[in-house]
Amino acid sequence: MSENRKSKKRKIQELLQDLLENSKKKTSDNLGPEVHCDILDLLSVFLSKGLDADGRKTTLEKYPILKGGF
Repeated sequence: MSENRKSKKRKIQELLQDLLENSKKKTSDNLGPEVHCDILDLLSVFLSKGLDADGRKTTLEKYPILKGGF
């Protein structure tokens, strides 16, 4: 791995660590508006059970994964 790539990887890791540490601090500055209870119920099911194979296929066809990323 080149030195430049290692440097970028370290920088990303540091930024992610900062993001995680800041996300633990719940203040009025970093909290958004409350989520409507119906949306919360739908998201809770989705996040706990995920999508079935057909749901994943349909979602990936509609919203393809970006190539190249970071």
